[in-house]
Amino acid sequence: MSKSRVPEMQKHSSVIDRLSSILKIDLRSRPVQIYFAYDVFVSQISMGLPVKPSIQEMMPEIKMAADTAFDLLFGNQTMLPLQAG
Repeated sequence: MSKSRVPEMQKHSSVIDRLSSILKIDLRSRPVQIYFAYDVFVSQISMGLPVKPSIQEMMPEIKMAADTAFDLLFGNQTMLPLQAG
């Protein structure tokens, strides 16, 4: 397991490492990007397009990591006032 640059994402390092290997994209350096990957997978599945079986099996873990990433990206107390429009 690699050490994440984002401490809050460290607990998800196993799924980030595995997904990085499957996608051949290094999510380790920017682990919050797993949120966007999860969004693509959910969209793909909802359109009836297949995802790799290894990704399908990891979806619960990917979702947990994506939820943490979402909180970091959009739930940050510094960013909340900027989101009010």
